[in-house]
Amino acid sequence: MRNIYFVRHSIQDLSVQDDASAPLTKAGNVLAKELTRLFINKSITAIYSSPYARAFQTVLPTAEKLDLIIDTHADLRERQAIWRLDWQEHLANLWQDFELKADGEESFADVERRIVPAFQQIYDDTEGDIIITGHGTALSVLFHHLTHGQFTFSDWQNMNMPDVYIGHFSDENVLVGLEKIAR
Repeated sequence: MRNIYFVRHSIQDLSVQDDASAPLTKAGNVLAKELTRLFINKSITAIYSSPYARAFQTVLPTAEKLDLIIDTHADLRERQAIWRLDWQEHLANLWQDFELKADGEESFADVERRIVPAFQQIYDDTEGDIIITGHGTALSVLFHHLTHGQFTFSDWQNMNMPDVYIGHFSDENVLVGLEKIAR
């Protein structure tokens, strides 16, 4: 049995307009430091992160405590999206049709086509228990894929910043359980 810990980033500073470079807020940094307690007694062999600042900063205290390097992977980034006033309604529609997208944004199918192979590559290139840090929508699309559709829009709505999920994988690389663990 192998465990993969999926970490959704902590609270981002929304005053920074560039999505990729937006850092964590002070409260977000405090929560990121608190996450280290979840991993200190685990046998973590590697840490992977989206290249976005908020994801990297979320796992940095854990990496420092465990004396591990954070490997960034571009395909773990968040879904390219355009802010809309009807954002929640639009996301609900995207969950109904993974090919749906507005001009200038990625569909959920686009995200799935990049994040699933990225996850598979990370899984195949590592051994033991690892941490993968990313974003709510991108991780949700991955979870939806891994659970054969059991992870849904309502599960996405219940995600926190930060949040930690543990995926239990069999020796045959099959997900046998996905659970949200307390942060």
